[in-house]
Amino acid sequence: MNWWAHKFGYTNFESKNTSKNILRLDILFWGEGYHNNHHQFPGRANYAIKWYEVDFGYRMICLLDKMGVVKLNVN
Repeated sequence: MNWWAHKFGYTNFESKNTSKNILRLDILFWGEGYHNNHHQFPGRANYAIKWYEVDFGYRMICLLDKMGVVKLNVN
């Protein structure tokens, strides 16, 4: 995943590295495909930034939070 996200895709933010977002493949990676967003905001749980980006990993964390399995700490 990491190699792909530095080789192919688009960027939302200028960066000193080659990180890119891979929108088409992100449904398989559950948010990990938004690598450029991750490099810009490494502490965020939700890596989706644009309206058309969906972080399924974050959605799962929200569901598990509602079920009481995990505690989502939103500041």
